[in-house]
Amino acid sequence: MGHHSANAVFNVQKELIEGLKQGGLANQIFYVPINVTNTKVKASEYTQRTRSFLFACLALVVAQMFKKDEFTFYENGVVSLNIPIAKDVLGARATRTTHPKVISGFEELFSEILDKNIEIRTPFQWFTKKEVTQIIPANGFGHLLGKTNSCTRPRTWTKKKHHCGACSQCIDRRFAILAAGLEDLDPRDSYKLDLLLSDRSQDRDVRMALAYVKFFQTFSSSTKDRFLSTNPQITPALGEFSDLSADEARDRVYELYMRHSLDVVAVIEDGLVQHKGKLAQGGEGLPAGALLSMCLNRSQITVAPPSDYDAQARGFMDRLAAPILEFAVDERSKHVLFHNGLALEGANFKLVENLLPNFRSAKHDVRTIECITARDLAGVLDISEPTLRTLLRRLRSSLDPLATDLGIPLDEDSFIENLHGKGYRLNPNLREVALADIKKKGPPPTEP
Repeated sequence: MGHHSANAVFNVQKELIEGLKQGGLANQIFYVPINVTNTKVKASEYTQRTRSFLFACLALVVAQMFKKDEFTFYENGVVSLNIPIAKDVLGARATRTTHPKVISGFEELFSEILDKNIEIRTPFQWFTKKEVTQIIPANGFGHLLGKTNSCTRPRTWTKKKHHCGACSQCIDRRFAILAAGLEDLDPRDSYKLDLLLSDRSQDRDVRMALAYVKFFQTFSSSTKDRFLSTNPQITPALGEFSDLSADEARDRVYELYMRHSLDVVAVIEDGLVQHKGKLAQGGEGLPAGALLSMCLNRSQITVAPPSDYDAQARGFMDRLAAPILEFAVDERSKHVLFHNGLALEGANFKLVENLLPNFRSAKHDVRTIECITARDLAGVLDISEPTLRTLLRRLRSSLDPLATDLGIPLDEDSFIENLHGKGYRLNPNLREVALADIKKKGPPPTEP
């Protein structure tokens, strides 16, 4: 199936299909072109956040026409997981159109609608873009690589320049091509902006190229132990791989991103060596706004901060999309329960029990939750303040599995807040639910 909203994209698809048929795959290809546009309709949404939902719905319809209950998304793992490379592409701006959690949601929705199991396969989940690119010539279709297109701006294409070279997809594609050593199959002349050599100082997306290099440059020297703490956005994906534990999934994701990071760094290093003559010429060689020039002139690439408007919009959208930590209280057994089966009991339960009245009354009356001072809370629990702090540290540590099991990034205030000078309270963003609404995974664990 091939969706297109512009004739330029349709022509690319037709040319590729014809090339595959001529390469001996005529009997294995059944091409279903689909055109969906908003012609003569003023767009109210300019991002591509919902494109995978459109593609999935179209694919499901085509699959059902042929009595198939499964279809495939061919996306590499780095783009699929899409850890934000800069602060202003967090939340709603980070298009995770084939994110494992999104794919699982599609499967659940389609299975519910059709009352049967629908499966969506993602065979390239653990491949980088470079590794996917290398598959093409390895199977005898390298001559078609230059005819493919990744650019998100078809309205900017010309007959000879069918990649803008500025959007994130163009940047990602070009790094993969150069890392794979396949630049002869994907001519530089087809890009309006050359990845390493063109002047980006006038381009409105100059921050994209800088942020891309900065992110993977930093990641290449990161450690596995700090992976989740520095990239908490990855936690929602870790529970979506049925054949892997959360820890195994974390390791696989880290290794995937490390391979890609080293590829990006290698491309920059090769470019610096290859074009050292031009770099040495200064203004007469490469423009100061070229990516290589900026990499050479800065020991560490810095990216200009986003505007205050961007920050406010990002924060608003992130709050809308943020997962909510839910808990239930079992008064009879003296347990606080969470969706992954984790439970707080004993001293931990007693601590939460004493914070609950303020939490419940404030939620009921729609007002600010009052804090309990450390002295008062310690007194109620009949312990010293140092012992209270130790108890809080242990309780917070015991909640760590929630991050990987439920995909909810946690910090030390996510469950019990410590407001400086005021004391402690349950986090206002928590949601108390009924016991029957908690999805357990086996019996609750006991405290050591």
